Amino acid sequence: MRVRAVIAQRVVRLSGPCKDLLVDASVLGREFGLDALARLGGLPRAELLEVLHEAMTERVVGEVPGSHGRMRFGHALIRDTLYDGLTSARRLELHRRAGESHEAVNKAFGARYAVAVPLAEQPLLGGLGAAEIADLEAATATLLLGPGDVLCREGEAAEDIYFVCSGALRAEVASGDGGAPRPLLTMGPGTALGEIALLDGEPRSATVVATEPSEVRGLSFTALAQVGAAHPDLTVTLYRNLGRLLAWRLRRVTEQGRALER
Repeated sequence: MRVRAVIAQRVVRLSGPCKDLLVDASVLGREFGLDALARLGGLPRAELLEVLHEAMTERVVGEVPGSHGRMRFGHALIRDTLYDGLTSARRLELHRRAGESHEAVNKAFGARYAVAVPLAEQPLLGGLGAAEIADLEAATATLLLGPGDVLCREGEAAEDIYFVCSGALRAEVASGDGGAPRPLLTMGPGTALGEIALLDGEPRSATVVATEPSEVRGLSFTALAQVGAAHPDLTVTLYRNLGRLLAWRLRRVTEQGRALER
């Protein structure tokens, strides 16, 4: 409750144009690209930065280290508060415009984000009905990442689950000697990220970086709980799928261990 009160104090001090721009940004996700936000908000880049400077001063948003042209909300609850304040009609309209904005940015850079595994076909969401998928679609934010863009960072609070729809991302951890990060694995379409935090609530165990143009759908735990409240069977199905996924991973590790013993 105290965190929400502090957030409300920060937001209420902002000017009208700044609040409106942040509402647009909330539709783009916890992190957002400046080019996409400029197109969505209909502002020239210079004016956009001037308005965002006000939000940065209040620590509502900040730059993403190591990712040129990207910013993020200072706390996931800031984004959720702004996003939850939208009416359903306004939310759908902004998502439509956000899609057009992303498409325009992608064309400008010559990148194609072909969705290989849409949200409805994600393994972790298998067995859900059309109404449940539709509500999840409305609650997610579309993140379009370029090579080198960071999706999440090792050690930060895990507040979202991500579904990879296209492209490829690499998980890596910091090296003990302060050198280059150590790569763990590469993930492609159909992969869910951050799902373990649904069980243990622990911080991110690795940094995830896009290695090629990628589309990811982000779903905050808060939004997931809201959709789950409207569809009780959704939570049961999701955790059943998660259990099967963890069982498969455990069997795979066991098989690899046996193979090494031979």
